[in-house]
Amino acid sequence: MILERFLHLLGAALATNLVKGLALFAVACAVTAVVKGLPPESRHLIWFAVIVSFLLFPLAWLALPAVRIGVRIPVEPGSAFRLAAAPALSRHEYTHLVDKGLEYARLSRQGGRGLTGTLQLLLPFMWLSGIGWLVSRWLAARSRLMELTAAARRDDGIKRLVNALALPEEAARRVTAWYSPRCSIPFTFGVWRPAILLPAVAVSWPQSRLRSVLMHELAHVRRRDVLIQSIAYAICVVFWFIPPLWLSYGFLVREAETCCDQQVINHGIRGSEYARHIVGLLRASRGHILLPTISSSLGRKSMLKERIGKVLSLKPARPDGGARRVVGVLLVCLSCLLPLLAVTCATGPKATVKPDDPLFGTWVNAEYEGNAEFSAKMVIYPGGRELDYDQVSSTELEWEGKFSIEETWNDAEGNRWYKGRGTWWDPTAKYMGQGDWYFLHKIKPGGTTLESVSSQAGYPEEMGPIGGFYGTWSRQE
Repeated sequence: MILERFLHLLGAALATNLVKGLALFAVACAVTAVVKGLPPESRHLIWFAVIVSFLLFPLAWLALPAVRIGVRIPVEPGSAFRLAAAPALSRHEYTHLVDKGLEYARLSRQGGRGLTGTLQLLLPFMWLSGIGWLVSRWLAARSRLMELTAAARRDDGIKRLVNALALPEEAARRVTAWYSPRCSIPFTFGVWRPAILLPAVAVSWPQSRLRSVLMHELAHVRRRDVLIQSIAYAICVVFWFIPPLWLSYGFLVREAETCCDQQVINHGIRGSEYARHIVGLLRASRGHILLPTISSSLGRKSMLKERIGKVLSLKPARPDGGARRVVGVLLVCLSCLLPLLAVTCATGPKATVKPDDPLFGTWVNAEYEGNAEFSAKMVIYPGGRELDYDQVSSTELEWEGKFSIEETWNDAEGNRWYKGRGTWWDPTAKYMGQGDWYFLHKIKPGGTTLESVSSQAGYPEEMGPIGGFYGTWSRQE
C-alpha cells in the first residue's frame, strides 16, 4: 500500500508539472513574441527560467503550503478523473483522495485496480525507463568526447591568441584550446575546467576567422553556458516526456549562440564578415553536427539560415543594454510568479445522500427474530433517523438511532457503499442505555440486499463477520 501511495503521488506530481509547465511555456512564448526589443541575454534568461520552473513546480506541489481558493472540484476518491484534477489540488488534498481510494478498494476487496489504476501505476516505470535511455545516450556522448580529446593536440599560436583574447578571470580559470583531426566543428566543453576544441584545419585558418571563432567560444566560457546547458539538459532528461521542455531547451541554446554572436559583433567584427566565417565552418562539417556531450556549438546545418539572419541583424550593443536586461528580468519574474504559487482548489463537498437513495426504506430478516444482537426489521429514513424492531411484524421499537453518512461510493462491481457513525438508544428503557457506533453499509446491485457491519471501537476494517457485528437484510417492498 505504501508503494501504491508513492506511485500515485509521483504520477500526480508529474501531471502537475505537465499542466503548469505548459501554462508557463505559453506565457514565455507570448512574452518573447510580443516584446520584440528584448536583448538575447533576457530571452536566454527567460527560457532558462522556464526550464528550471519545470523542476520547481513538482517540488512546490510536494513541499509548499497551499493557498486555497474558494473553487471546489467534484472529484471522488475512486474516480478516473482524480489524476486529471491533481494540478488544481494541493498535495494534502490529493493525498487524502489517494488514501480514501485505497481504503475503498480494500473495503471492497477488489482484486484488480482497473485499467485506469493500472496505467497510473505503469506511468512511473515508463518515466524511469525514458530517463535510463537518455542517461545511456549521455554516457555514450561522454565516451565520444573522450575519443575526440584523446586525439587532440595543442598549438602555440592558438594558445597565444586565446591568452590575448581572454579576460583576466578567464585566464585564471585556465581556458585551454585544442585541435583534433576527429573534430568537425568548434565547440566548448567542460564545466569546471573549460576547454575549446577546434578542427585540425584551424591551424591554417585566416587570422580573422580564428579570432572570431575564439571570441565566440570564449564568450561561452564567460557566460558559463556549458554549466547552464548542463543543468537545463538534466531537467529535460528528468521530464523527458514533456515536449515544450525540449522546445525551451532548443530556444535556450539558440539564444546562447546569439548572445555569443553579439559579443563577437561588439568586438568590432562586421556582421557580413562574421556570417561568411560561419558559412565556411558549416560547409567544412560533414552532414549534421552531433554534439559529443553537453557543450556549446554552432548547431545543425538546418539552423544556418536562421543563424545567418540573426548575425546580419546584430548591431554593437548600445549603452542602454543594461536597463533593457533589467526589464527582461522583471518580465521573467512576472511570468514565473503566478504559476509558481501553489494556488489550489479543494475537492468537492461530501457526497449528499438524496431522499431517493437505495439506502432508505425498510429492511428485514426473519432469521434475526429473537436475536439479541440484531434487529429483524430496520426502517431507515432520509435525514439520518433509524428505527429498529425485534420482530418483522412488530410495531414496538427496540432501538432508535440518529446517524450521519460520512462517505459514500460505488465500487467496480456496482455495489453502493456507505460509511458513517451514529448514536442508538433504547426508547423503552428496556436495555437501559445508549451507545455510539461506527458502521459500513453495502447495498448490492439491484438494491435488494443490504450488508452491514458495525463496531463501537471505530470504523470496521472490512465488510465481514470479523470486522464487527455483521448482518444482512433484504428490502421489504
